[in-house]
Amino acid sequence: MAQVRADIRDMQRPVNYQATLVGKIAASAAERMADEYGCVRESALSIDSLELPPPTPSAPRGEGELTPGQASDSCVSVKSVGVALDTLGVEVVYEHPVGLSLLETCLLVTESDSPIWLSAWYGPYATEMVLGRGPTWKVPREPRGTNEEKHPALRAWGSAECEGVFQTGRYALRTGVENDRDVTYSEQEREAQREILKAFAQESAERYGCAEPLLP
Repeated sequence: MAQVRADIRDMQRPVNYQATLVGKIAASAAERMADEYGCVRESALSIDSLELPPPTPSAPRGEGELTPGQASDSCVSVKSVGVALDTLGVEVVYEHPVGLSLLETCLLVTESDSPIWLSAWYGPYATEMVLGRGPTWKVPREPRGTNEEKHPALRAWGSAECEGVFQTGRYALRTGVENDRDVTYSEQEREAQREILKAFAQESAERYGCAEPLLP
């Protein structure tokens, strides 16, 4: 499972990328408020030049990993799609406690050490996430869809209309990492990916008080 731990370390790069993106969202919101209230802006350090903390080392095998049947928080939805997990060879899940944060993630790891990411964004992150991503991790503006067979990361995505401050939810399933260029999937595997995303999105959307998600 050495490659799994390497993949988890790779995951920290997009997490740090998200941290930069969140900073940009905050800075942009502050600028708009300043303009609205006629405030004078002070010069500040470019958000692109901020140093982020180094990636957190991945946990040794046995720490933090669960079988799909043990999931109870951000990965709890996968319990209902055992056949789909078997189709993709999922053996291990990594999850975090659920609440009502604007970002949610569930990481699945297959028997071939390939990571599968389930992600949810809400409120402003559901919009800024779409605008700010690079070409590989970017979720298109369309409310739902799937990518071509050889797309290196993003496989399927969907969205939901939500109440209150959450406004919009966006959901995506991504596989591997950005430099995976030669990955192909059978139709059975693509169907399994869509089924896993559907379970994840529906469970998350219900918890946030959103309407039934639009999914591929």
